Amino acid sequence: MKLKITSLALLLIVFVSSAFIAPVFKATTYKVDVEKSSLTWVGKKLTGSHNGTIDLQSGSLIFNDKKLAGGNFTINMATIKDADKSEKLEGHLKADDFFGVDKFATSAFVIKKITNTGANTANVTGNLTIKGITNSITFPATIALECRWISNCYR
Repeated sequence: MKLKITSLALLLIVFVSSAFIAPVFKATTYKVDVEKSSLTWVGKKLTGSHNGTIDLQSGSLIFNDKKLAGGNFTINMATIKDADKSEKLEGHLKADDFFGVDKFATSAFVIKKITNTGANTANVTGNLTIKGITNSITFPATIALECRWISNCYR
């Protein structure tokens, strides 16, 4: 009988103490499907603006219990396109006086901090490296983890 009470007391202590331990969630990394992803850009100047697209070369996002926790992207600078299909502008953007695509074929973005601002919104801060120069940038994002048809979401 004493053994049953001691065992029950020990079980109760373990149960109560585990209630105060934060659960540890395993981070899950998802590979970005670059074929189904899009990256758009806008360039502004005093007399107007230009916009277009550029392709991702690779990328991954890290989620911790369905919350964005980090990630990184590599951007293929040679794929920069102007929405107006101006070959002159595209050539200028690829030239050494702008992005210098021959020498700097890729750019990178590494997520450093996510500040939740709502249910599915956050401010994402990270390091953007273009032409070997890294600057911290912050932008608002809508985050939705959606996996369909494929188990583990391209893991």
